[in-house]
Amino acid sequence: MNTVFEFIKSNPTFDVCTLLALLIFWYNYVLIRAANKKSDHFISGIPLIGPIIYIIGALTTPCKWLALLVLIEPQVFVLIKSIPGIIAAEREERKKRHILLMKLEDIKDEVAPLIAELREVRIFVAVCTEGSEVRDTYVVSTIHPSFCFTFSDKEKAYDLLRRCYKIKQEDITVCGVVDESSVRAARVKFMESIYNKVLNGSYKAEDIEVLEKYLATGFKGDFEADEKGLLPTYLKKGVLSEDGLYNLLEEKTQDRKKQK
Repeated sequence: MNTVFEFIKSNPTFDVCTLLALLIFWYNYVLIRAANKKSDHFISGIPLIGPIIYIIGALTTPCKWLALLVLIEPQVFVLIKSIPGIIAAEREERKKRHILLMKLEDIKDEVAPLIAELREVRIFVAVCTEGSEVRDTYVVSTIHPSFCFTFSDKEKAYDLLRRCYKIKQEDITVCGVVDESSVRAARVKFMESIYNKVLNGSYKAEDIEVLEKYLATGFKGDFEADEKGLLPTYLKKGVLSEDGLYNLLEEKTQDRKKQK
């Protein structure tokens, strides 16, 4: 017991940090929970600040292993548990993808579900908007943009996508008009590029996966839109040939079976 008291007396920085960490813990898990039960809206706590303060304090002592005790804090445990999922999501994001850059205010509610479908075939959305933050609207929650820029200058956003996020110029489409025709045209153009890669034999396994998802989700809608004349006439649409995509995927499926 005397050893514990001596340790406390000789490590005032650790004492203060531990006390602050405990106060934040009490705030997060007692006060905030009680307040949320009484409130009609959610109040968030102070994420990970307590554990960070505690670690700093522990590292100032001779017993630096005390920093490991932070692992029993629920937020830290959840964070560590989520790391494999974060890594897997990052790997998925690094696969071949295309970015549609559009102004948030140009997206109408009726076209939002169509834009949301694009993620199925690795077409992601970047939005720029007026104001200081991206508003939590039906459109935002539906399209789930991968990049949000809080300014309306699409050229500036385009430059940031290339320079800061290392997205190739040819993989970014700036949408001047956001409607059913332009969104479907962007998807068909991307699918056409992958379709041609598979036809030419210069493809990867994920390209087949994208085409299979497209056939199961967006193909029918795009095909019918083309029949109605909604897609631009200049657009190359080999991927929309009635049996072309199906036959190609069937052929590649048979090839995989033979290789096994």
